[in-house]
Amino acid sequence: MSLRFETAERVNPAQPQDPVFNEAIATHSDVVRLIFAADRNMRAAVNHDRLNVSTNAAFCDGARESLGPIQTVFDADGPISLRKISGPSASEDHRVWIYVNSKRDEASRSATEADQHTKYDLAQSTRDICVTINALTMVLTGFTSQEVRIKAAVLRDAVTR
Repeated sequence: MSLRFETAERVNPAQPQDPVFNEAIATHSDVVRLIFAADRNMRAAVNHDRLNVSTNAAFCDGARESLGPIQTVFDADGPISLRKISGPSASEDHRVWIYVNSKRDEASRSATEADQHTKYDLAQSTRDICVTINALTMVLTGFTSQEVRIKAAVLRDAVTR
């Protein structure tokens, strides 16, 4: 699967822009939506091949440090999840997006924590982020996108808008 980064948008939690917004951000109030154009309908592939979707997002210049787990990838029809198969996609729009926290006040306490992440503030950061989206079966068949680099200046601009 080929992905191309389109845009980063700061999300105002007081004005939900997504029917599944609350699921996406849980208890976090300062969130950025990263939107990607995909070369095919990811929901259709997940439904057809019964794939599990995951995302990796990390600072990719210098030491690779995770932004933390990203549980859900979204498209125009909502979350893309094997557990939430809702038939074929109603949209011809192949864009997908993820949500990342714009700030983490503290890093994981240990390397074995399930929510492993580094401390960061995208409004101040000079580090690029790299994202890959995986859609795989339990025996690792399926697909992984190429790594997409998002420039720090784009992220800073989205957070401070």
